[in-house]
Amino acid sequence: ADFFAVDQLLSAVEVLVAQGFASATESQDLKFEEADAVVRIVTREGATAPTTSIRFLERDDNSYYVRTPLQPTVFVMAKQIADLVLVGIEDLVFQPGG
Repeated sequence: ADFFAVDQLLSAVEVLVAQGFASATESQDLKFEEADAVVRIVTREGATAPTTSIRFLERDDNSYYVRTPLQPTVFVMAKQIADLVLVGIEDLVFQPGG
């Protein structure tokens, strides 16, 4: 794995910043079971935070609706922030000489 890419991903996941909240009207018809992207976070045994997932639904060209199954709140997150954690495995593989 590319240490720097993994470190950047972990730093991004540690403090995800929302730009706001979806209204109750906006939230009612969102289908997070059909998410555009899902990031699963598996915590180590004995951790204070449980294993969870973060589900992303595209809101528009610049933002996502974001939710975890642990709470009903739907956040609005800037695409620029979400893209820090929406990486593929190929983005984390070390490329010698690259």
